[in-house]
Amino acid sequence: MFLFYLIKRPQLLIKKIPKLFILLIFSLIFIILLIYYEESNVGYVVNLYGNYYTKTFYRKIDIAHKQNHLEKIWVIVIVNNAQILSNYNLAQNTLRCYCQLNGYPLEVINTSEMGKENNNCKQKDFYFRRHCILANFLSSHSTDIKFAFFMDADIGVINPNHPLEEFLEGKKDFDFIFYERIFNGEIMAGSYILKKYSIY
Repeated sequence: MFLFYLIKRPQLLIKKIPKLFILLIFSLIFIILLIYYEESNVGYVVNLYGNYYTKTFYRKIDIAHKQNHLEKIWVIVIVNNAQILSNYNLAQNTLRCYCQLNGYPLEVINTSEMGKENNNCKQKDFYFRRHCILANFLSSHSTDIKFAFFMDADIGVINPNHPLEEFLEGKKDFDFIFYERIFNGEIMAGSYILKKYSIY
């Protein structure tokens, strides 16, 4: 109806164009700022929406638990402060439960609480430095660890019915196992499997 009214009176349409144009410009600026805010805050609103659940489904855990593993498998997480752990509390709880259930030692290393044992790790970027810290940790546990499953702090366990040994089946001759992101083909170094004695 409003559009028909404007067509009948074109002088009104001419008067409205500047206002519509200004509204469009402000809308575009708002959308750009919103996208920038979302990206700079790691998708805060998207994460809130994605983590809102109306139902909880409980699934039976039917894995055959092995408390004495043939392989010396450790799960290692390295963070740079305690706030990171609280941000990823759900993921860390699932990982902790999974490791307790299956008898895998879980080592969470908070670099802000470490002493001088990692003075040789001079990398400015934490994401590079944590690989150096992992190397130091593995060298100080030379007899305890054969396979290290290094994981980002935001990785949780979705299906606990798969033991970590499944990821090692038929893959004895390797140094590292990385994974590839399906959406961009990136080889990820955030989480990987390391065969320790191949390095030390």
